[in-house]
Amino acid sequence: MTHKLIYMLKSKNTVFCLSMILTVLSSFTIFAQKKSSPNWIYLDHLGQEIDKSNFEKLLDTNSFLDIDSVNYKKLIARESYGQLSSRAVLEQNLEITLNITIDSTSPIIILYYPGIDPCNSSGNVDANDSKSSYNKLQKTVKKQFNTNALYICQAESELHKSEKLVPWKKDPQRMIEKLFFKHHYPCGSYVVIDPLGRFISYFGEYMTEDIIAHTNLLMETEN
Repeated sequence: MTHKLIYMLKSKNTVFCLSMILTVLSSFTIFAQKKSSPNWIYLDHLGQEIDKSNFEKLLDTNSFLDIDSVNYKKLIARESYGQLSSRAVLEQNLEITLNITIDSTSPIIILYYPGIDPCNSSGNVDANDSKSSYNKLQKTVKKQFNTNALYICQAESELHKSEKLVPWKKDPQRMIEKLFFKHHYPCGSYVVIDPLGRFISYFGEYMTEDIIAHTNLLMETEN
């Protein structure tokens, strides 16, 4: 009788333990599914809801970036065109805070660094490569547009080691961020502003040739 009772207790304990293990495993599985497959709402660049398939097709065109929130993903057009209410105010603020002089008849070219992210901290680019690109761009814009490109980084950001030789300046009063770069776009972004205050901003990874092309576009349409 005693042996039978002990056997029954052991059996019940075994069943209980197995039940607990299965419950825990089930909980982890559900949690993992929720974490990896959230119930996203997908929005296009106009804020209209679309399905996941169309969202991914638009994203694959390279004309958009996606911005995540708690429960939605939204497309952001990589190019933005606009008009400043006063370029003179921007000029004055940049001159005072960065201790520079800006020619009001030349375009303002700003390269913006949002802080370290997987896009701008991966790959084999080193500090010398970044400095070489900096020198190349400065030489080109000086020759073609009689201006110097401004290298401005997000006010609280740290620079990746590959950018240590480039003279990045902190964004004065987060002015550039508030005007042109309201989100953290991967790698970096830039904006070109013509003497009339019209601008083209481009979000995400870019090439030097893109900056030159957008500057040419603005300066040609000015005349």
